[in-house]
Amino acid sequence: MRLLPASVLVAGLCGSALADDAKAKAHEHSEAGTKFFNIQEYDKAADEYQQAYLLDPDPAYLYAVAQAQRLGGDCEKALLSYKAYLRTNPVDPSKAQTNIERCEQDLANHTVTRETRIEAPIIEAPVIPAPPPPPAEPEMVSAPWSGDWVGHVLVGTGVVATAAGAYFFMTGRSAISDNNTASTYDQFASAHGGLGNAHTKEVIGVSAMAVGGALVVGGVIHYFVHTRPTPVEHLSAIVGPQSTTLVLSGAF
Repeated sequence: MRLLPASVLVAGLCGSALADDAKAKAHEHSEAGTKFFNIQEYDKAADEYQQAYLLDPDPAYLYAVAQAQRLGGDCEKALLSYKAYLRTNPVDPSKAQTNIERCEQDLANHTVTRETRIEAPIIEAPVIPAPPPPPAEPEMVSAPWSGDWVGHVLVGTGVVATAAGAYFFMTGRSAISDNNTASTYDQFASAHGGLGNAHTKEVIGVSAMAVGGALVVGGVIHYFVHTRPTPVEHLSAIVGPQSTTLVLSGAF
């Protein structure tokens, strides 16, 4: 049997020791990244997972980088990280593929939102001034608030919308809280499936509460206007190219 030179054995042992040391340092970076992840410091978590991958090219670190980038709001980088993870041919690529679709949808939604914010220029056409109409007899408009069905509809619809919005918001917030408080990576991965729906529920909840509050305020204002006597003898408007003149006469 031929014996290996001592220098080859020493080099092999040193290489093994260096590899073990790199894995240990990578594990330290991974633990630090998980701590940042748990307190929603996603940018710092992504940096730590990247350092771990550079020391130990384990595909699990790539997936962790992508998760932190996506939750941190950087879907463009997250897409690249997910695709890099898929190139390692993981056993179960379905989770990464699902998150890729979420990121692509999120980027598409942001693009639509930015486009709708672009306002078209307003072109004002000249308006020929019109003479005021003849005076009309003053009218007394007054009715009890109990007969104001428009106000009832506004307030009732506003209360229902506010309650529904609060329910959706609390449901979404609860799901996000469950995801963020996962103590291990496996728990996070299992609980993360509904995070997109949770964010959607939060947005729907806030929007519904805002609309509901506006409807309630509108209903109260309608009650006030509907029940207040408002005798008006004459109300007219003269519209010109440069200004609008409002002519109002009568007793209030």
